[in-house]
Amino acid sequence: MKKVAVIVLLSVFVMSMLAACGGDGPTDTAKDFMKAYDDLNVDKLKDLSCESPDEDFEDAIGDMEVEFNDLKFEEKNKKDDTADIQVKGKMKLKMGDEEMESDLDITLMLKKESGDWCVDDISGF
Repeated sequence: MKKVAVIVLLSVFVMSMLAACGGDGPTDTAKDFMKAYDDLNVDKLKDLSCESPDEDFEDAIGDMEVEFNDLKFEEKNKKDDTADIQVKGKMKLKMGDEEMESDLDITLMLKKESGDWCVDDISGF
């Protein structure tokens, strides 16, 4: 049940991203994005995403606590306007009475829009 809830929430997040951009480079933007996710800062996630999360995501995120630890960022496949950033570390997720800890190994796919980097997609959740 825990894994199903985690997969559903993370899938909702990945599939519902919208809006602005940020960061000096793709790795900086990836770090800012993961910090905003760790803080459950929906406004910052919107600013750093190429597409904005919908209301379902905002409702789902309000019912959970997330904590990332020991994150390592590695830039891969960087081109002029796209980059993949591999993020590895530990993730702790709590929803109500349910709690789960796991290793994290995801790839943030970023693109440059109007001169700023934004997170366009996430794989590995």
